[in-house]
Amino acid sequence: MITLSRGDGWQRTLRLEAGRLHSLPIRQLQQDNTGRTVLLVPGHGLPPRWRIAIQGLNWPGVASRHSQPGPDDWQGVTAVDADHLQLDSAMPLPDYRAGAYLQFRQPLPLDGVQLAVLFMRRGGGPLLTEVDIAPDPAAASVQLTVTPDMTRLWPLGSLQCRLQLRWPNGQQRSHTLCTLYVEN
Repeated sequence: MITLSRGDGWQRTLRLEAGRLHSLPIRQLQQDNTGRTVLLVPGHGLPPRWRIAIQGLNWPGVASRHSQPGPDDWQGVTAVDADHLQLDSAMPLPDYRAGAYLQFRQPLPLDGVQLAVLFMRRGGGPLLTEVDIAPDPAAASVQLTVTPDMTRLWPLGSLQCRLQLRWPNGQQRSHTLCTLYVEN
């Protein structure tokens, strides 16, 4: 739950992913001068910032040991270049083992998709809130922004934030993004 004071602005960057899990082999691990791990994954093709699960390493704090990553197995990464990914968090560098790989889902193509964001109280209708939605296809992300003037109108208490996607063929999906707690 995110706590927000009435009159504060709210902003969130979403990275939308879709489809089945893809796997790529990790060729090498190294640590940079900030203590972050850099993975050599030739031709990874990932956007500038994404999330991955690492498989096949004996890494403290990484629970993933199976083919399907759990919720705690995902790590944020930043693409250094076309062949290297840097983990966003500093972790002790494990010994590299052949056969280690990363898993990820592809970015959701946003061509022709209409996006809407709704804020609502549980069991109630949507609030009339203007949300600036700025897709960034190059980064495979969407930036959501609500101005302080809009949050001043929100009721106190819990609000649910939902993303709605509508494709040109009529297909629709809705996802709960987060719960906000609005206070004075």
